[in-house]
Amino acid sequence: MYLTGIDGDGYVINGIDPGNTAFRLPVPPPCPWDCGDGARQVGITDFLVLLGQRGRTGIGTSCDFGLGAAGVDVEEFLDLLAHWGPCP
Repeated sequence: MYLTGIDGDGYVINGIDPGNTAFRLPVPPPCPWDCGDGARQVGITDFLVLLGQRGRTGIGTSCDFGLGAAGVDVEEFLDLLAHWGPCP
């Protein structure tokens, strides 16, 4: 099974079943704190990416959570630490 997209009901669909009905999985909720590797877990990789983006604003700042001033700063660092561990 390989995933091809999300249907209109918010479910992940696969590319093998032509009816897209056999393997419909609910889409997991977003996890913005997993800004480094997309592993659905907030950990050291995300922390290191956040440190690398510190002080930057604009395109390419995956760790800017929209807190405080624009860009990656202490607010994002504290928010990342508050969500350390598995994503909800």
